Amino acid sequence: MIRFEVALSPQRIVTVALAASDPDEKATVEFDGHPDDVDTVRDLVFASHGIDGRLIEERTTPVDLDVAMSGRWLRELGPKRLEGDEILARYVRQDVR
Repeated sequence: MIRFEVALSPQRIVTVALAASDPDEKATVEFDGHPDDVDTVRDLVFASHGIDGRLIEERTTPVDLDVAMSGRWLRELGPKRLEGDEILARYVRQDVR
């Protein structure tokens, strides 16, 4: 599991999670928080790009979600990774040709 906390304000927190145990395993992105805030964060996540420039989709990988969280659309919200360091530590970049 990889999990982030995105704060739209100190009282408006959205949790973004992916139930995957491998860095390249695809799983469905899950959002938790107030419905309006979830819609805002969901739009930002799905407007973001992953490691190889592909747009984040409903099913994505921990590596792509991590890159999206530090990308241009979400970076200003200062997402915090709460869980998943051990998954990302196992990532080995594959040669993409």
